[in-house]
Amino acid sequence: MAIKLCEYGCGQEAKFQLKSGKWICNKNWTRCSINKKKNALGVKKAHKNGKCTSKGLKGKEGWNKGKILNDINTIFTKNSNFDTGYVKKVILQLKLKEYKCLKCDISNWNGTNFRIRSY
Repeated sequence: MAIKLCEYGCGQEAKFQLKSGKWICNKNWTRCSINKKKNALGVKKAHKNGKCTSKGLKGKEGWNKGKILNDINTIFTKNSNFDTGYVKKVILQLKLKEYKCLKCDISNWNGTNFRIRSY
């Protein structure tokens, strides 16, 4: 039986077959040395042309930052599937509850804000 070689052209023995029928040297096509080189060259070219920066998204604000994306009636329903962290964020944004003690009305203790807890 002849040894099958990776169809991407790296020269290594093909051990895995993709759904498309192509034989490759690794479980994932991105791990083939030829594809790694090809992708690295593409990234270098993008950096050189100014299409890709090393900063990425650092310092940029997300499009949904500070926005409530769901209907309030679905958030505050019995057996809601929303994460408690998200619910707390909505409560604070809508000013339904403040960062303060319900008993003594102070908002911080020794310079530290209280946390809203869900019980």
